[in-house]
Amino acid sequence: MKKLFTTFISLTFAACLLAQPTLEIYENAGGEWQKLDNGAVLQRHGDASSEITEILAVKNASGVDKSVFFKKHPINVITGSLNTFCWAHTCLLPNQTVSDPMTVQAAQMITDEFSFHFQGQGHSGVSTIRYTAVNSADHTDTVYFDVVYTTSPAGINNFTMSDIRLAPNPASEKVTLLNLPRHYREFTLELFDATGNLLARQALEDGIEASVVGVNVSQYPVGIYFVRINNHQGAVVTRRLAITR
Repeated sequence: MKKLFTTFISLTFAACLLAQPTLEIYENAGGEWQKLDNGAVLQRHGDASSEITEILAVKNASGVDKSVFFKKHPINVITGSLNTFCWAHTCLLPNQTVSDPMTVQAAQMITDEFSFHFQGQGHSGVSTIRYTAVNSADHTDTVYFDVVYTTSPAGINNFTMSDIRLAPNPASEKVTLLNLPRHYREFTLELFDATGNLLARQALEDGIEASVVGVNVSQYPVGIYFVRINNHQGAVVTRRLAITR
């Protein structure tokens, strides 16, 4: 009887190990990738007319290649808002909920393919959307996280974070921020490479002409980068930047 019980415990433990997801999701916190718990809840804030967007990393923690697709499940969404996500070199339409699959090699972390995007379209409130990464060969091998989007009325001078643009893009020497508000105290600009490494951070000084607010990129190699701008109200916008020569 004792032997049967021991065997049962061993089989149960082995089954639990097999049930562990082989896919992992990471967020960029201060220039470092940090793993999210399965079922994590991310709180993101922005004004009702801006775009809330973020890039997350996807890792295949197993020893074999995986074909991975994403699906989204709107748990509750503000009427009139728009949301979408990008994966496998494609950004889906707002009404699409399942992406194409993409191969993630064994032990590989992909840092520039998955992103989520939410626009309040002028509507304030709270929306919750679930995003799930799925192993195409085994639909029980999944990892998911929820994003709670809180949108509030637009800030000063009707400015919205989604107005900010980069020029020129592609850039070779300097990239400049366009469409900043007249007063942008407590704005911060950060530059990341495609793997999520923080390369530069600077606070934007209120009163400086927008034409001189930017980053010198002449010292960085050719490739894809990301510029993230934060304001003191917690709103964030991320722009993709190509550096060429």
